[in-house]
Amino acid sequence: MAQLSLKRPCHIYSMSLFVYFSFVNLIHNGNTKMTHFKADGLTNKLSTHFGNVPIPSRMLNLRRLNSGLPIPKFATWEGDKPNLTVMNRDFFGTALRNKLCWICGQKMGRFASFVGGPKSTASKCFVEPPMHRDCAEFAMQVCPYLVTGNNERKNKLTPLEEKQHRSAGTDPDNPIIFGMSISNDWHFISGENCFFLKNVAEVIWWKHGKLASSKEAEKAVLEGEQAVQAAMKEMQSLTRSRRLKKYPTLDLGRAVWSPKRPINGKI
Repeated sequence: MAQLSLKRPCHIYSMSLFVYFSFVNLIHNGNTKMTHFKADGLTNKLSTHFGNVPIPSRMLNLRRLNSGLPIPKFATWEGDKPNLTVMNRDFFGTALRNKLCWICGQKMGRFASFVGGPKSTASKCFVEPPMHRDCAEFAMQVCPYLVTGNNERKNKLTPLEEKQHRSAGTDPDNPIIFGMSISNDWHFISGENCFFLKNVAEVIWWKHGKLASSKEAEKAVLEGEQAVQAAMKEMQSLTRSRRLKKYPTLDLGRAVWSPKRPINGKI
């Protein structure tokens, strides 16, 4: 099991990935018990496994696709059909205000998991809201975007969103290895749609749906740190006004919510 703790000081200027689940197109050849997707989005029976991957107990009551795959809470619904490649903006706000898991929709505990590529992991800056560890581990094994790194997001960003993601350090490229960062202290940065992790207790690396080897994890850490250093070098060459304009996320004073210090109780 590749588990590396990032204790070196990192900043939030390298790339992150906006993890879009493309479950609809997933072709899974496991031995899952098939359940039927009714018009109301519910199933007759709830299988405890998807293929050979156990479904976390928190996710067992989620609606299912025909394949038996649980539909994450962040999915956008078009009538009685879920769109799993576009995040539900309403649920984003609900999850943030009420401290809910991005996948199962249940209450978060003390620790939360954040998923991103090497650059995002090194910078400790993520676009996706926090998740339970077991929910994130399940996604690491079945989400085609995370497993293959070949699925592209289908929804287009507005110019404003593109600027926000760029300033937060996001990258449209698909990594082949993902880090799952465990934290108990993070902030949501208003206007940048970015979660900054003040403390990272542990990082677990995954590649192609399996735990990465120690060699693969070490390579990912080095890649991420090099990206952070390159971004810092570029930032230092700018004047303060240009630096803040290009990297507005630098202003951590705009954090509006954290698990320990809620500000105004809303986003």
